[in-house]
Amino acid sequence: KLSIDGVASGDDGLKINQTQNEYALEIVTSATSSHGLNINASSLQTSGRAGTFYSNSSNTGTRDLVAIINDHASATGTTALKIQQDSAQYAMAIDQNGNANAIRIDSDATTNVGAIQAHVDSLTTGRIAYFYSNSSDTSTRGLVKIVNDHASATGTTALEIQQDSTGNALRIDGQNATMR
Repeated sequence: KLSIDGVASGDDGLKINQTQNEYALEIVTSATSSHGLNINASSLQTSGRAGTFYSNSSNTGTRDLVAIINDHASATGTTALKIQQDSAQYAMAIDQNGNANAIRIDSDATTNVGAIQAHVDSLTTGRIAYFYSNSSDTSTRGLVKIVNDHASATGTTALEIQQDSTGNALRIDGQNATMR
């Protein structure tokens, strides 16, 4: 067993007990074509994770549990987070139990890119986007809401549908289907 300044290694792996207000682990790499950190969990079976970030703090201050920062504006070929999922399961699942947005995108894009963009050229019978609710709550709520909240943005189209095939451009089914 090796122990250096709160670092211990042994049969259970490596444990860092951080007692100071400094980094518990800092990796500074000069690698140009290799990983700064690589976690290989090829033997992972039915339980466990390749990595977990966990907090049980009751502090109400604003903080990020994970921050990925690409801090150079000219690094335009960099993808901040890439998820490659080759199995027939979710690439990302969010279990949001708090009373806030599960996903919030704050984009400063000013040209013809989208804050959200989906390219699904191999789609056969599925959907590009699917919004589902099975709540019996009778409160007034909207499942999808599009808001253009600036009166002087007169060139803005709130919803644009381009249908190049002979199929329906818009189909509304329901007991109280109305258009306003």
